[in-house]
Amino acid sequence: MDKKLREQTQFELVNIIESVGVTCVIVTHDQEEAMTMAARIAVMSHGRIMQIGSPHDVYETPNCRFVAEFIGDANLLEGKLTLDKPDQCEVQTPQALIHVGHGITGVLGAEVAVAIRPEKSISTWMRPLKVSMRYKARCAKLPTWAATAPTMWRLLMAST
Repeated sequence: MDKKLREQTQFELVNIIESVGVTCVIVTHDQEEAMTMAARIAVMSHGRIMQIGSPHDVYETPNCRFVAEFIGDANLLEGKLTLDKPDQCEVQTPQALIHVGHGITGVLGAEVAVAIRPEKSISTWMRPLKVSMRYKARCAKLPTWAATAPTMWRLLMAST
């Protein structure tokens, strides 16, 4: 099947499943297919379920590094947890001190990674006109450069 016919067939299959009112399990290795067809997805690795949720929840709030890397594109910055409060935390990376708008209930000094989705980021050589201190990323080596993605950065605990 060509791409257009395959997409039309997928949408028609979803319509049939919804109109009949049955539950259907579809197994696929195609992320785009899973994200567009499913009401809920399960991401698996080596036979183990890593995360279950709506496509939106799994994409926007991955619960581990594997899911963040597997679903879509993500830039991961490694660092150490330096502040952890219920509504915010900070991660010191070699690139910057990153402020994240949610806590993780982690151990200070723990190795963590911040996942940044490229399509949620804005890169500019100009300083932002208004940046919330809670979410600001400060880059130490490039003081006139800022990367902002205030509501879409997710902090991930190192996987074991």
